[in-house]
Amino acid sequence: MRFLYFFFFFFSANFIFAGTIKGKITDTKGESLPFANVYIKGTSIGTTSNLDGKYILPLENGTHEIVFQYVGYQLFSKKITINETTIELNAQLEEAEIKLSEVVVSASEDPAYRVIRAAIKKRPYYKNLVQKYACDVYIKGSQKIEDVPVKMFGQDLGDMDGLLDTNRQGIVYLSESVSKLYYQRPNQYKEVMVSSKISGDNNGFSFNQARGMDFNFYENSLFFNRALVSPIADNALDFYKYHLEGYFIEGDYKINKIEVTPKRSHAPAFSGYIYIIEDLWNIHSTDLIATKKAVQIDVLDTIRFKQVHLPVQSPDTWMIFNQTIQFKISVFGFGFNGTFVGVFKNYNLGIDFPKGFFSNEVMKIEEGSNQKTTTYWDSIRPVPLTNEETIDYIKKDSINTILTSQVYLDSIDKEDNQFKLIN
Repeated sequence: MRFLYFFFFFFSANFIFAGTIKGKITDTKGESLPFANVYIKGTSIGTTSNLDGKYILPLENGTHEIVFQYVGYQLFSKKITINETTIELNAQLEEAEIKLSEVVVSASEDPAYRVIRAAIKKRPYYKNLVQKYACDVYIKGSQKIEDVPVKMFGQDLGDMDGLLDTNRQGIVYLSESVSKLYYQRPNQYKEVMVSSKISGDNNGFSFNQARGMDFNFYENSLFFNRALVSPIADNALDFYKYHLEGYFIEGDYKINKIEVTPKRSHAPAFSGYIYIIEDLWNIHSTDLIATKKAVQIDVLDTIRFKQVHLPVQSPDTWMIFNQTIQFKISVFGFGFNGTFVGVFKNYNLGIDFPKGFFSNEVMKIEEGSNQKTTTYWDSIRPVPLTNEETIDYIKKDSINTILTSQVYLDSIDKEDNQFKLIN
């Protein structure tokens, strides 16, 4: 399944980082806001908070206006001056006031349909707007087992060789990758993975791929086991019901919050929210869920797509800055959940690709990409590790060090080379 193969490259020739800001993003009640966006105003340089709402962002020396953004909350910005130091900058965001337009709602139609029709009409324009680009992509993927039966086929499963903690939960996959992604219309991609890390496997390469995070709701459909209809597809009105919950103001933009609901429970459609910018009629963000009935995968409970777009070029070019994919799976009494978060930054829309740049090689892994040190990852990681992820790296990397040590391998050889009756 595609989501099992899934997300920032800090260092470039034109951008030298000298200082760092870090902190935590919360709401007014002090609750963490996971996967909130932090970026330099007017750019696509930024990062995303982790599950605990913590973030870290290296910056060049100078004065920057830092913007904190979380869908449904008011923007918060602050100017700071960096001078080769680490500054703690916490942000507390207030919920955006959802307003209803002074529109007389007829008995037959919700005002959301006006917005959706305009978005559908502009869909081909935005789909074809960007002809080429290059960007840096950071992806972190994790899969966790949450529900484990005590026994299976009469056998006690125990802690599954140390995988499970005292709550019978544990991370089964944790990986990070940094790539450079290149694109040219209509469908040419090239990805160069410059660094890769897998918990417990020093020689492995991450399954994370920026290309695998390409879920574009400007397409009529998104393929996930079956073709799921976008809420702004040409034929979307045949599959969805829409409700305008209201709008909120974000900077100079009026953002319409629209609830989407499948007309039929087994329809290849999403449920949740899509946010459309008034007058531009482009996608601001999405928070959409597909169920097992929609995708027709029995073991899948739900899969959730959250995206946030940022303006990268006037007057109306917006690109994905943050994408989070979360899923839940249940099979044979085991319960899994997974999260893949991608940060897309440093967009270059004016890049010129040399002749022959795109070829059959769509994925290139640089030599030594899986040999980066802990210091390297600590210096470039845009989405801080949670405590659980930090412990997982330490535990599994330590076990891997032992299992691959010459002393351990020699002891295994000695045991295996003893003469036994079966010989």
